[in-house]
Amino acid sequence: MHAVDARVVVAKALAADKFAAWCAELPPGCLVALEACGGAHHWARKLRGYGLDARLIAGHFVTPYRMAGKGRKNGAADAAAICEAATRPHMRFVPVKPPAQTLLASHQLRKPPDSLTQLIPACLGTTV
Repeated sequence: MHAVDARVVVAKALAADKFAAWCAELPPGCLVALEACGGAHHWARKLRGYGLDARLIAGHFVTPYRMAGKGRKNGAADAAAICEAATRPHMRFVPVKPPAQTLLASHQLRKPPDSLTQLIPACLGTTV
């Protein structure tokens, strides 16, 4: 987690439950930026439920803001890069998917393959 208000306010790691509790105490309308990934849409919906301005940024828009040459890619560097990217005036954000769209994706996973050649990739794609 990386929080700024003209300067760095908080820069620490938080577990998911503690992050939710910390966000619940933020003032309504506060901007919270997340890198778009599998669980980001769920988190954005949850944060919007708290009255926050949750926005998602595609990973390829965050990459230029990572500190090049400052060590390896890690959570703290990613959080700082997402924070920096979110403050840019012309940043393009990913729209948050509604729960119904997530449900449609899960129905698509359960659809049987149309042919035998699609069977193995379908099996491999659903086993984790």
